[in-house]
Amino acid sequence: MCICRQWRESAILHTYLISAKRDVIMYQKLTFLFAALTVVSAGTAFYYYGQYQGIAANPEEYVRTQAEAQAVAIAAEVSQLVDLPQGEVPVIATVTDPTKLADQPFFKNAKIGDQVLIYQTAAKAYLYDPAAKKVLEVADLNLGAAGQQNTAAAGAAVTGQ
Repeated sequence: MCICRQWRESAILHTYLISAKRDVIMYQKLTFLFAALTVVSAGTAFYYYGQYQGIAANPEEYVRTQAEAQAVAIAAEVSQLVDLPQGEVPVIATVTDPTKLADQPFFKNAKIGDQVLIYQTAAKAYLYDPAAKKVLEVADLNLGAAGQQNTAAAGAAVTGQ
């Protein structure tokens, strides 16, 4: 009976030691996981703080680069449909009120959300419908007529330069 009791106590102690060892390993894993998450979170916060500081220091530059990137993306989309002037980033205007533009033949098919790609050096304008992925109109620009430009600007919001 003594051997049986000793064996039982030994088995219980062994089970307890295995359980304690599992707890230590689990604790180590959780500590490592927490440390890794802390490092990743701190790195992400540092990166975005740096981005914020860059934008806050020069917001006009940020807006200009975003508008230019948008203009390049729209031009790439339109260039799959028609040949566009090369070596120039277009100014993008978005049609916001087609009723103000109804008297101009270029905007006869325009609707809200259509985009006008204006190439000043090439003196060309393209009316593009992003929903239908279609070029609705192409026209030569007359940059000397300021009255026409002002009328066009009344119904279109310029989003890029």
